[in-house]
Amino acid sequence: MKHTIRRTALFTAICLAFCGTGLLSACGKGDHVHDYKWETTAEATCTKTGSRTGVCQNSGCPEKEVTEIIPALGHDFGSWKEIAPYYATCTEGGKEERTCKREGCGEKEQRDTLPLGHAWDAGVPVEGHAPTCTADGKMRYTCDVCGDSKVEDVQAYGHTWQLLERTKEPTCTAAGEESHRCTVCGAVEEGAAVAPLGHDWETTALTDATCTNPGTRTRTCTRCGETDTTEIAALGHNWGSDYVIDIPATFDHAGQKSYHCVRCGERDEARTVIIPQLNESTPIEYTFSLLRNNGAAVTDRSVTIHVYDEKGEEVARSRSSTLQNGVFKAQLLPRTYHVEVDGLPAGYSAEGEYEVDYSDPACKIWLTASPIKTGGAGAQYGVGSVLHDFTYDTLNGETVVLSELLEKYKLVVLNFFYVGCTWCATEFPGLVDAYNKYKEDVCVIAIDPDPYGTDTVSAISAYAKSYGMTFYVVRDTSLRLHSKFGVSSYPQTAFIDREGVVAEYHKGAIGTSADASEKMFSEIFEKYIAPDYWKHGEGALSAAAVRGPLAALPAKRKGE
Repeated sequence: MKHTIRRTALFTAICLAFCGTGLLSACGKGDHVHDYKWETTAEATCTKTGSRTGVCQNSGCPEKEVTEIIPALGHDFGSWKEIAPYYATCTEGGKEERTCKREGCGEKEQRDTLPLGHAWDAGVPVEGHAPTCTADGKMRYTCDVCGDSKVEDVQAYGHTWQLLERTKEPTCTAAGEESHRCTVCGAVEEGAAVAPLGHDWETTALTDATCTNPGTRTRTCTRCGETDTTEIAALGHNWGSDYVIDIPATFDHAGQKSYHCVRCGERDEARTVIIPQLNESTPIEYTFSLLRNNGAAVTDRSVTIHVYDEKGEEVARSRSSTLQNGVFKAQLLPRTYHVEVDGLPAGYSAEGEYEVDYSDPACKIWLTASPIKTGGAGAQYGVGSVLHDFTYDTLNGETVVLSELLEKYKLVVLNFFYVGCTWCATEFPGLVDAYNKYKEDVCVIAIDPDPYGTDTVSAISAYAKSYGMTFYVVRDTSLRLHSKFGVSSYPQTAFIDREGVVAEYHKGAIGTSADASEKMFSEIFEKYIAPDYWKHGEGALSAAAVRGPLAALPAKRKGE
């Protein structure tokens, strides 16, 4: 019976708690909830609760009126202030007070404060006890606030030596000597030791260590001529991480594979493996390498490589666990396969036909890219991004389209500037000179987003004319391409390769003078228009040669 009463009371309390707010309870009219109109009946204060009454606006509601308690507000204290005359001093604490800011309250609260502590000055010597270079002394310190003073013992200052004469020069192994005079008391020190110089070694002969034989290094001191020869330990073999096929298996004989040292090429005889003789039903391990134009691997684990046979049936698929550093290995029969890649960044694609051959069980899948034709409203661009196609009307009345420019030029340069930019004015002469030399292969679009609302079309036109700009100049207040690159300071320059990929992005002026700017722009132009740049990693620029830490890994262009 007691348990039943308790459960009933608990249920009633829950109903009152929620139904009183009109959140859960039905008001007697179907499934309708209460629609209360509230009126405050007693205002809450800092320390006392208030109340409000709600009247349900639905006619015929059996629970027409409810009353709710409004919690006390609590004090809203201001900042602490010192109370006169209880101000803190150097040695004694004080008191401070704060007052509730709520109207009609004025409640106050007090607390004790700590002493301020003395602010001692630099001190003066006590008469007759001044410290010297060799003797301890006493100093009197005075508080700058209250005037109290104290006397403390201080140690001797020690001599402040100044070189008088070097009486014996040090050598590589022997100490030298010199004499000093104290600049404070005039005392003289004779025969002070000067540390030996130590040898200044320079390598004069070197025999490199190999995997199996030690090497030697001979050093000679550039000061005294002493020599020193040390042995360099043999390096030991560095076996590769993958097997190398020494003898390919054929339909006539078995093959052989083994690990080889990456330094000397020696084969690890202990781990040589025989490859069985082939037949038409013998699968082999075939390696697909997913690469960008300069030979760098595509390491994004979200990418998937699909392999289809001649019937269009999928026979292999990479997963995050099997695609390692852009390499996917699959067991395949000697056939021709169609390969597609998905999960690549926007604008990139890769597919093609590949023949699995026992004599060369590997292939390279090169990415392709082209400007994205749709969307782009919320795009954000960085190095490696493929741009959405865009159209600009230039100040001289021409219309330029990115995809059309990429068909004509090997490099498109986007330079963000504004008329009053000091560093833009430093950079432009060099950019103009470099452009005039490479304009057959390079297109430049100078973009003024009018960041401060002061660059009119006429002002920009006059500015461009004053610097002899013969490339495209636009005033961009609608497309706002600069915001997609996150431009917040000027100048900034994006270099777009012939596939529409952001190959490099520079914040700030390129060069601190006209000559430096022209030289640096020319170097960048040369790099991206060079035929070797598009040889897909074979003789192409290495990653280290690509300018800056944000250099892109450009993709292979279709048909090249």
